[in-house]
Amino acid sequence: MLRLVALAACALFALLAGGSDVQAQQKPGNDAVVAEIRSLLDQQAAAWNRGDVDGYMNGYARGEATAFVSGDTVTRGWKTVRDRYAAKYDTREKMGTLAFSEVAIEVTGADAAFVTGRWELARTDDKPHGRFTLLMRKTPDGWRGGLRPHLVRLCVSGHHLHSWRQTAATGDRERGRVRGSSRGCRRSRRC
Repeated sequence: MLRLVALAACALFALLAGGSDVQAQQKPGNDAVVAEIRSLLDQQAAAWNRGDVDGYMNGYARGEATAFVSGDTVTRGWKTVRDRYAAKYDTREKMGTLAFSEVAIEVTGADAAFVTGRWELARTDDKPHGRFTLLMRKTPDGWRGGLRPHLVRLCVSGHHLHSWRQTAATGDRERGRVRGSSRGCRRSRRC
């Protein structure tokens, strides 16, 4: 668990260190992917704002591959995550009005993207807020968030953030560049 939190902090630090250049790194051919993912986030916010937890959860991959991290708690499985939201936000007043801002989308491959941003709930008595990180995958149902944490490992090697994914079928590791140039990079001992 501590390792997962450390890896998430490492990823967030690397993104914040790069700051505003994330959007500038988008290739023109990725515009359609970025638009699809932004549309999905808009659909999720609209579903949330009408009190539709199931509609909100349509933005996540169904199955055990979905994981939600909040503080030091990891919730695994689409249904478990959905049930967590339904229990915690069981009234419209608790749900409030959801807004996303400062959304940055980096397409990392033909079927993968890394999304960061801010969320805020506007409610009568308070405005809970925070940051979010999504690892998105292109699925037969479209772009969906939620990857199994033990299948994706993020690490910093020099000034570059890489992902390492262990394939379920063979156990082989695949390396993907998340940000920065991979030219001249070697796998760090931390990876």
